[in-house]
Amino acid sequence: MTRTDDLDELRLERALGLFMARHLGRAAAPDMAMFTDLFRLVADHELVVLGEVAAVFRALATVEGTLLRFAPGFQLVEESRRFARAEMAAALTPSSVSQTLTDEISALLPVLRRLPRPVDRITGPLEQGRLARTCGSSPTSKTGGSPLTWCIGCCGPFSAPQPGSWQWS
Repeated sequence: MTRTDDLDELRLERALGLFMARHLGRAAAPDMAMFTDLFRLVADHELVVLGEVAAVFRALATVEGTLLRFAPGFQLVEESRRFARAEMAAALTPSSVSQTLTDEISALLPVLRRLPRPVDRITGPLEQGRLARTCGSSPTSKTGGSPLTWCIGCCGPFSAPQPGSWQWS
């Protein structure tokens, strides 16, 4: 949500407090009335909702409306919570964690097999003292200062190397 130019912040703050007290309390369960009140609050205060957020809310309203037509009294949020709890419990069993780890390692094997060559290309010159980073100027240029000052000024303290910026001599 973004704000419009003539927003009455105090009135919006009160309306949000009332909304939260009514719909987000300990015993309150999110339902269609909560979404209706939220849309009314957005419209009353002329707030702008991003298109992606509006699309998600429309999809939720459509799904809940359809489900309520087929199964009156169906609580989408409660069923979603129940489903999520069951899925998380199933995903965290020792056998499923083991299977997930096996799948992840199997997917990484091709990457790990190619890794030694690029690492060797960097560590070899590094061990021999031939690895250097190229920058636009040199520490002995007319700017003066220490090599450390030059390096930080040239490369920045946290800069990432650019492709082709490493050389071995």
